[in-house]
Amino acid sequence: MAVRTVLPAFLLGALCVSCGASREQGAESAPVQRPQVTLRVLNYNYLQARIFAISSGYRERLGAVTSGAERTFTFPWPYADLQVEVSLISVPSTFTDAMPVLPGDTLQLEVQQSPGMPPIVRRVRE
Repeated sequence: MAVRTVLPAFLLGALCVSCGASREQGAESAPVQRPQVTLRVLNYNYLQARIFAISSGYRERLGAVTSGAERTFTFPWPYADLQVEVSLISVPSTFTDAMPVLPGDTLQLEVQQSPGMPPIVRRVRE
């Protein structure tokens, strides 16, 4: 009779100890920091601009910038270079040239007033 009550109590205790040990190990490991890039977009066009970051076959939608507005995007970017796609409604997308980026870089993108003109991107010194 004593074996039947002791064994479940022992198993329950072992389970609690193992759960507590795994929780302590998870608390010690810090989250991995990915390199961040900041892109400030100035939209001089009369159309809304959708902005995408591109590199080596990878494409990430950053968001939209309304006509005549400015918006800043800060996003993780582990790649060595960055190309920006600007998509305006009813107009073919335009692209910047690919440029090297480093973690912490701040870039400024200017969407031109004329829909067919390529966007201008440059590094900002801060």
